Amino acid sequence: MPRSSWCICPASGKRADKCRWHGFYNLIQRSHFKSRNVQKLEAAVEIYAALSEVAPLGQEATAKLTKMLKHPFPKVIGIASLFCHHRSLSTDTKYRSGCTLRS
Repeated sequence: MPRSSWCICPASGKRADKCRWHGFYNLIQRSHFKSRNVQKLEAAVEIYAALSEVAPLGQEATAKLTKMLKHPFPKVIGIASLFCHHRSLSTDTKYRSGCTLRS
């Protein structure tokens, strides 16, 4: 495996493969695709918020979290906006832009 395809996991401090994170990300996407179950969608938003802190998937997860701001269910929009707001207020990372809604 090429050296550039892994990073250090923030939770454990151990090496984490990008392909494993990407597989987990794809599994989450498939689990809530075309779902009308609000609890499942809420869980997906929370997972995307956590994945936005992981180095290999940070930009993809933040983009997905931003897309959830346009969801048809108001409760999902509320939770996504809460996590985006929390992410934008967080100052522990130097170059964090937070979520922005783009049309």
